[in-house]
Amino acid sequence: MKRTTATLPFALAAFALAACSPSPPPPPAADAAPESAGEQTGHGAVLLPQMACGPDAFIKADTTKAALIEAHGAENVTEETVAWVDSEETAVVLFANNPAMRAELFWFGETTGGPAHIRVGGEETQWIGPKGVIIGATLEQVEAANGGPFMLMGFENHNSGEAGNWLGGALETPDGGTCFQRMNFDLPEDTPADVRAKVSGDPDKVFRSDSPEMRAAKPVVVEMSIGYAKAPS
Repeated sequence: MKRTTATLPFALAAFALAACSPSPPPPPAADAAPESAGEQTGHGAVLLPQMACGPDAFIKADTTKAALIEAHGAENVTEETVAWVDSEETAVVLFANNPAMRAELFWFGETTGGPAHIRVGGEETQWIGPKGVIIGATLEQVEAANGGPFMLMGFENHNSGEAGNWLGGALETPDGGTCFQRMNFDLPEDTPADVRAKVSGDPDKVFRSDSPEMRAAKPVVVEMSIGYAKAPS
């Protein structure tokens, strides 16, 4: 596969194709900017659904709950109890009733500082991840965005399919160690039992994305997240 960096236009185009076809999205490719890449929220702000570390992200390191309410209205900033690893946590949910724009934010404390964790997922999401990665991306497409292979956990355990060690690639922590980009993969429902067994069950087992076992399993991205190691000063 040609290793090129995914762009926002690629991600939007790929999402549209994925919604109409069971096939995975096409390989990353540069393209011209679309005429419209956002959604009017009704409160004077245009939502650019890009989630990444740095100034281009829609939800930044210093975004507060109050700032979200001011920009998008209280009706679009609500709280829910959602699944979190092996338990549940209270999340501030942005656009809870819009699957295309829904995002879950976790503060684990006061919401007057920046969030500790931001999570998006679901087949209908239009959020764009780091380097243009989208939900449904294959191992090969994430490797293309990263510029090389990466590490991910095995499946059917509490860290199922999590990828956060990018082996020094382009998806590695970009800001000196305070912001971390992660993705979670899952196996297709029709994965053969013998193939599934080779990458499942052991909570301590970690695989390279280009390992024969992972290549045979063909997992895809089902969730993307940003985590902050500490609140911004």
